[in-house]
Amino acid sequence: RPGMGEKSPPSKIVIFLFWWLLFRLMFESGIGKVLSGDLDWRGLTAMNDYYVNCPFPTWIGWKIQQFPKVFHSLTVLFVFFCELVCPILILCGRKARLVAFLSWTVFQIGILLTGNYTYLNYNSIALALFLIDDDLFLKIGLKAPVISDFKPPAFWRKIGAGIVFSLIIYISGIL
Repeated sequence: RPGMGEKSPPSKIVIFLFWWLLFRLMFESGIGKVLSGDLDWRGLTAMNDYYVNCPFPTWIGWKIQQFPKVFHSLTVLFVFFCELVCPILILCGRKARLVAFLSWTVFQIGILLTGNYTYLNYNSIALALFLIDDDLFLKIGLKAPVISDFKPPAFWRKIGAGIVFSLIIYISGIL
C-alpha cells in the first residue's frame, strides 16, 4: 500500500468483507460435511483413508495414514472445530480471531503437507491473515507501514464500498 500512494488505513468494510469470505469458505465447508449425511463424518471415520485418497497424496500423508485410528478420529474433530467453530470466532474479538487464525493456519498447513489442492490452501492462509491486526505484527517484530498525513477516504469511496458491501451480503444470503 505505501508504494501505491495510499495514505489512509484500509476500509473497515473491506476488512469485514474479507472476514465474510473466510467465514463462508470455512463454515460452508463444515456445514456441507454435516448435512451431507455421510456416515464417515458422523462416525468420525472420514479421515481413516483420506491421506491415501486425497488429491495427489504426499509421502507425509502416507506416513500419517499409518497412525492409530484414534488419531484420525481426533483429526475429524479438529476439522469440525476449524470449519464450524472458528468461523464464529471471527466475530468474538481480537483474541478469538487469533485462535481462529492459528487453528486455520495449522489446518491448512496440515492439508498442504498431506495432499495437493493447488492454491486453495495458500489462499485460505492469506485470507486468514486479515484476522491479525497491526499491533500483533508489531509485537512479533514485523513493522506495519507508517501512515502519515491521514486523510479520510473520499465520500464516493465510502458510498461505493457500502454498495458493494450490501450487494455481497445480499447475494450471500440468497446463495
